[in-house]
Amino acid sequence: MVLYSSSFAQAGRDEVLAKSYFQQGEFDKAAELYQTLWEENNFAVQFYQPLYRSLQELKKWDELEKVVKKQIKKNEFTVQYVEDLGYAYQQIPDPVKAKEVFDKII
Repeated sequence: MVLYSSSFAQAGRDEVLAKSYFQQGEFDKAAELYQTLWEENNFAVQFYQPLYRSLQELKKWDELEKVVKKQIKKNEFTVQYVEDLGYAYQQIPDPVKAKEVFDKII
């Protein structure tokens, strides 16, 4: 039980630290912590959005695409994640892939 409590406390500290890094514009540090939190918490949505935004700020398009595709796979009926993929393709820019994604939504 103590091990569980200390793991939970560490996750809470990491989340606070990641949020602080994000707010200070230290997106590389924020992305690293959010990636870990997201994966360790079964791709929890509360870590997905700040991870997405951090990777977006860093223009790490390959990593961003992988994160979004994992989120889509886990939540295949949630259109928001498919939209996120389309927006990521727009920013790369890859208008052909973006159009394909948005056409699927419609």
